[in-house]
Amino acid sequence: MQTSKNHFEAKVIFNDETIRRMFRTEFYTYEGMQRLVWLAVAFALVMLALFVPIPTVVKVLCLLVGCAMFAMPDFLSRVAAEGVIMQRGGAESTVSCRINAGGVDVENGAHIPFDQIDRLVEDDQYFYLFQSRQMAVMIPKGSLLPANPERFAKVLAKETGKDWQQPKSLWGLNLKDLIQMVKDRFHRGES
Repeated sequence: MQTSKNHFEAKVIFNDETIRRMFRTEFYTYEGMQRLVWLAVAFALVMLALFVPIPTVVKVLCLLVGCAMFAMPDFLSRVAAEGVIMQRGGAESTVSCRINAGGVDVENGAHIPFDQIDRLVEDDQYFYLFQSRQMAVMIPKGSLLPANPERFAKVLAKETGKDWQQPKSLWGLNLKDLIQMVKDRFHRGES
């Protein structure tokens, strides 16, 4: 079945959990500035509740909403994921893909050449090949054939010319991430 040393195959089962994970990863990968605004609003609400002389009911509301925003920085991705899950009605589907010298071929007929892959993202269980914010291929490390995630990651990095990223929560950001968010925002504004 294997035609070359750089040929891989995988299957992903899309269920409620994988859909939530995909939306969360997409959000953490592409919505950096939105996450910072979310944090700023949460901080402002908490500061308003603690330091501004306003009615107690308004203080409590500001404090509750601000703390909830701190606790759920990916709330918007959760809402989007739940919308898709409701549309699917709990149905599961399996999607196969094949990675070879020509790029990524998905079972539904989609083909993504390596030069059209925008980002490579990896977490503990999956690889994500983002063509755009709205189009990605999710590859479970456990279903990868041949079962060599390290070689797969090296081949994709070489073929695409991109480095692998980790999805980062709001609390895991550093200066390099902030600079990349600003660049992404300006790049998206030009398109």
